[in-house]
Amino acid sequence: MPNDELEISGSISNYYITGGSGNKLHYNFCPTCGTFIYNKPDLLNPMIYVPAGLLDGQIEFTPTVELWTSQKPNNIPQATSTKAAFEDNGTTDRLLDMLENLDQRG
Repeated sequence: MPNDELEISGSISNYYITGGSGNKLHYNFCPTCGTFIYNKPDLLNPMIYVPAGLLDGQIEFTPTVELWTSQKPNNIPQATSTKAAFEDNGTTDRLLDMLENLDQRG
């Protein structure tokens, strides 16, 4: 989702790793309990990745892309709104294509 659509109250701790592209991937988490809140890849700025489990009942959310489906628990079905799903993080080209059409989200 776009970074500017997420509102967080309270403090967030973070660290980053350098990915295979040479760009940083920032991990943001609760400093008290360690719960992962979101990560932000520099490569796909201004997009962030938010674990879907954190959104249950919190905001109206209609997913269109699923990443890392190979690691998704078996009891979580694919959303009917999903237009693309990837067993891994998808290719950068596919994600960049989606970003170009961000203003057409419905």
